[in-house]
Amino acid sequence: MVALTLTLAIGALAATSAGAHDQESHQKMAKQAEPLDEETIPLFDTLGNHHRKISTFVPEAQEYFDQGVRLLFNFNHQAAIRSCEAALVYDPDCMMCY
Repeated sequence: MVALTLTLAIGALAATSAGAHDQESHQKMAKQAEPLDEETIPLFDTLGNHHRKISTFVPEAQEYFDQGVRLLFNFNHQAAIRSCEAALVYDPDCMMCY
């Protein structure tokens, strides 16, 4: 009986604390991201040849977007984000780059 009560108490405690994460801290971290330094984001030609046509007329934006997707496929998420941010420098209206 004691084991059952203890198990139920631990389960209830775990269920209430699982959903109590702070979303404000995630938003603060996103706002504290480093500003884009375009010179530190080179275009690599050794990441493959995956191409996804997006609605932009700026070739540089397309190249940086494609590189971002390739980096994402290679699990380099931070560099993928920076490549998409570089694409936005060239074409701020590129919706796929967000």
